[in-house]
Amino acid sequence: MTKQLPPRPNLEQLKKQSKDLRQAQRSASPEAATRIGEYLPRLADSSEQEILAADISLQEAQHVIAGEYGFKNWNWLQAVVEIDFNLLAKLTDREIQILMRMVDQKDLVLSLKSTSDELKEKVLGNMSERVREFIVEEIEETQQRVLRQTAALAVEGWIDWPNGDRSKQEVLTNASWEKTPKPAAYQPAPELISLYATPLDQLTTQEIAAMWQGLAVQARDVGILSLERTPQRIESRFAQEALNLAADGTEPALIRDILETRLDQAILPGQRKRCQMMIEGLVAIRSGDNPGIIRYKLSAFFLSEPAEFGGPVNKKIPLDELAGRLREQPYAQMELDQIMELFTDMGHLARREGVAAFHPADRSGRLPAPAAGAGDDSRRGLYRAVYRLE
Repeated sequence: MTKQLPPRPNLEQLKKQSKDLRQAQRSASPEAATRIGEYLPRLADSSEQEILAADISLQEAQHVIAGEYGFKNWNWLQAVVEIDFNLLAKLTDREIQILMRMVDQKDLVLSLKSTSDELKEKVLGNMSERVREFIVEEIEETQQRVLRQTAALAVEGWIDWPNGDRSKQEVLTNASWEKTPKPAAYQPAPELISLYATPLDQLTTQEIAAMWQGLAVQARDVGILSLERTPQRIESRFAQEALNLAADGTEPALIRDILETRLDQAILPGQRKRCQMMIEGLVAIRSGDNPGIIRYKLSAFFLSEPAEFGGPVNKKIPLDELAGRLREQPYAQMELDQIMELFTDMGHLARREGVAAFHPADRSGRLPAPAAGAGDDSRRGLYRAVYRLE
């Protein structure tokens, strides 16, 4: 696999790489021997020791560097680094047509935006009328979109443009062009800040929708870059990653691909396992299983070897301790071994006092009933299952 040139390659740096390679070969570097053997024809069939013992000239080292960047020789590499892009206008029409068939159309459109008129005419003149109209229209629409955004920022006082030219200013707006104070930094509404600070698994679907609606309004009114600092406020790592990608200008399709991969490979399997452990644990409690059996069964979800069977026959776990665990750490954030111990201890309590011990009607140290509309769906499900599961 060839290496990629940096966006603005420097010939002096490439020459230095050649000198470094030559010095590494003289210092008996096996890596240097491998690189030279791959790209220097006269030593292609030589052993590592033969390559390290050979007298490599600077020109040969430059040839190797050129090969690593995908060029036939150093002269071609030097040409690409030093020659003006606009010299492509010297190609014949036939050569331009061959080039256009080989390069990516998106790259071609982007490259034309800052080229000479001569090169633009050369390239556009070798396109069909339909394709030519499409590309010209795309370039003009992009320029107009940037101009509209620039004008809006100037009117609001974010930038000073078009630099005092009154005639152009009046074209942009009929309002006074006196510079207005720069708008204050965007501050989300208090209710949004509250949503940001809540873990995603504790938000209802309506609250999640409200949070993203607020972020969409912010991006529309203040700009997508205003989202750059928002992830610092947000509790959910998944939402943080989404906003960071958006603020960095990542293409929407790539954002979707990255986040769906994260969801499928890292998030959903873990959530599914927690839900399965909840089902198994609660059914076992309602079935009156021995707490040792509960612990043994749940260990199979995450241990390659079974957990030690047995344990205390009648372990006395205060109900307020179980309540404290759920208050301090939401179920969805517990480690799997913590989930196993939670249900094992609930099994001890159920065997000692019966499942009625979990009922919220008794307020003296019992598990508090979830508030109406509470956001933690996993905790509500846990309550409902313990109270009512048949």
